[in-house]
Amino acid sequence: MIGFASTTGGAELPAGQALDAGLIQASLTPQAAHCIDRLTILHQVDSTNSWIKQQPEPGVLACLAEQQTGGRGRRGRQWSSPAGAGIWLSLRWPFAHPAAQLGLLSLRTGLAIRQAVTANTGLPVQLKWPNDLMLVGRKLAGILVELQSGGADQTMVIIGIGLNVRWPDAQPMPSDWADCRQAQPPVVRNQLAAAILNELVSEFASDAQPSACSVIARWWQHDMLAGQRVRVEHNGQRYLGRAAGIAADGAFVLDCDARLQHFHSSEVSIRLVQADA
Repeated sequence: MIGFASTTGGAELPAGQALDAGLIQASLTPQAAHCIDRLTILHQVDSTNSWIKQQPEPGVLACLAEQQTGGRGRRGRQWSSPAGAGIWLSLRWPFAHPAAQLGLLSLRTGLAIRQAVTANTGLPVQLKWPNDLMLVGRKLAGILVELQSGGADQTMVIIGIGLNVRWPDAQPMPSDWADCRQAQPPVVRNQLAAAILNELVSEFASDAQPSACSVIARWWQHDMLAGQRVRVEHNGQRYLGRAAGIAADGAFVLDCDARLQHFHSSEVSIRLVQADA
């Protein structure tokens, strides 16, 4: 039986717009409700990933916050998380595999979240390596995957998600970001949060690891970089070439004049460039 908890205080939202553990639970699949041991809704927290790290009990934990004051993205960047503006969600999941076998986890997470978002909004969401969801070339969501503990038989991972639903009109949104305000009907955050949890549980619940070929084939269908001319920056070096897909270990592959470069690190920056650049 899934357990629920919530905190009081923090920003107040209009009736019907606040995150509600009971409403989220009502939209969970039986599989998700069975797998998630505790679902917590916080009004305000520094980071949902950090909060989950501090929880002593074992099991699968999910945490959503109305607002994060210290949300974190890839490469140590701050992830702005205004009250009621998005889905700021973390899920702790134990994998029955060593960390070395989880190289495609970020891609699988992106695929699951994209499926939930497109099914609930109809928006044409694409994926950008390694962990961004994009809408018309702008960032709609980011994913932060962190290893909490690992061993030969099990790896505990915390997956953090920041998804912009509707940015406050009074607060400027970064120019390269997007939100879901164009979705019709408008997004109901409780339903979308449940859909994301359902897809993540469905993706992760099997003990069998999916083949690299199947994950990469699914990613390729929605890859906004596929075949595009891009600029890659890594360790102070700049590379120009054409995006050539994903390797079996999850690396980004760049075709530099018929010479393939593989990039594994999350410290890589990738940008589209003009065809004549």
